[in-house]
Amino acid sequence: MLKEYLVVDGYNIINAWAEQLLILCYGAARVSTREPQEDVLEMKKSMDKEFINENLVDKNLLEHGLAPNILIKLEKLRRNNDKA
Repeated sequence: MLKEYLVVDGYNIINAWAEQLLILCYGAARVSTREPQEDVLEMKKSMDKEFINENLVDKNLLEHGLAPNILIKLEKLRRNNDKA
């Protein structure tokens, strides 16, 4: 039977437990398989919320794109038309 060997610093690692033990000794942290998936979903929710808040417009009014002096002139015209 052919076995796969992992060689780390000259040591042959045969089974998964020994491999995990050696990797943990080098400073790795154990992470469940669910944790990264939850992190990705949480980040997606956060990014979606930011995008929606940045691009949220209550109303698209003409006055939002006008210079203040033009807006004043148009308001005067509107008020004069209301009186007539």
